[in-house]
Amino acid sequence: MPTHHTSGAATLERMQQLATTWADLDDGRATFLACYQLMTSSMVTAVGSGEFGDPDWVDHLLDRFAERYFAALIAYDAQPESAPQAWRRAHDSCRDPQVWTIQRLLLGINAHINVDLAPDLG
Repeated sequence: MPTHHTSGAATLERMQQLATTWADLDDGRATFLACYQLMTSSMVTAVGSGEFGDPDWVDHLLDRFAERYFAALIAYDAQPESAPQAWRRAHDSCRDPQVWTIQRLLLGINAHINVDLAPDLG
């Protein structure tokens, strides 16, 4: 049995706290975060059970990916124009009652992949 342990527990806890707060406030940003949390949890489990040839690299990627998401979120909450444009659109959509839930989710996925993941692929 692999002994690799991921540091994803703290990230998952942070996601859970924020998702709970947003759900209580009926904040549409909870939609993307719930999906992201589910995917991260699955990846943390897979890393912990040795399903990757280089679990340390995957673990590092998960952490960096989450750090960029939280940084964009903090920037948006402090001063929306300071956040990356894709994240501004995603977060702004969550305040528009005419935007469907699936649209909010897809805008968040798009921002996260294209803004947060892309720098680590080079």
